[in-house]
Amino acid sequence: MLWTKSDYRDTFTVSRSALMKLSHIRSYMTYHKCIGQLRDFGYISYLPSYHPARGSAIVMLF
Repeated sequence: MLWTKSDYRDTFTVSRSALMKLSHIRSYMTYHKCIGQLRDFGYISYLPSYHPARGSAIVMLF
């Protein structure tokens, strides 16, 4: 959903809260586990942002 809104760009930014809401994830631990699995399986590269107003960058690897 968020990837399609970014016109299928390889790199796009997301906020953790928006991504958790869209994916129906309620736990931060589950969120980080899923992001880690996507990264470990080679689907994405995740570049976290520690700034509250900027989203983290996700790079689609394919």
